[in-house]
Amino acid sequence: MFGYIVINQSEMKFKEYDVYRSYYCGLCQSLKERYGVLGQLSLNYDMTFILMLLTGLYEPKEQENQCRCVAHPLEKHATRRNLFTDYVADMTVLFACYKAEDDWEDENSLRGLAYSHLLERKIHKKPLLYGEKVKNIALAMQDFADAEKQGNAPKRGEADKRVYHSADCRRLSAADPCDDIEFEQADAAPVERADDGER
Repeated sequence: MFGYIVINQSEMKFKEYDVYRSYYCGLCQSLKERYGVLGQLSLNYDMTFILMLLTGLYEPKEQENQCRCVAHPLEKHATRRNLFTDYVADMTVLFACYKAEDDWEDENSLRGLAYSHLLERKIHKKPLLYGEKVKNIALAMQDFADAEKQGNAPKRGEADKRVYHSADCRRLSAADPCDDIEFEQADAAPVERADDGER
């Protein structure tokens, strides 16, 4: 489910890589604030790409900051966040739950089972939103699982199997940020820089 997208750092300019890392670290900070260390463990390149894609499409106002973290304890590093960051953090945890459950179903991974239960406990503490998206994801996974049982699903490796569950067990906070986008805004919004400080 994850791991299909990686960065080609050797082809990136230093400035381009710094911008990418700022989105990556911004998403990491959002996961920490919303789901704790367990949420940070779900951080991946694939969802960072989704964050950058949504940012490029809708050009929301951004906030830049500096922070320290466990991975970078000695010096501050840049973070970049906007109205999509928390939304993508929620989607990251949602897919991480499915991935962990998939690992349990396919490989009897105790780590996957434990991780999925721990994440779901955090998810269940939040109000049920993104209901339509969650329902569509659950239905798509059910269709795939049914096709797989009938031998009609494409086989690209065990990691591509999908496990589905009722949408009622997925509870995510914050409204869909796409509802708040002003589509008539053609020009890119200016970057708002926050005061430097630790998170």
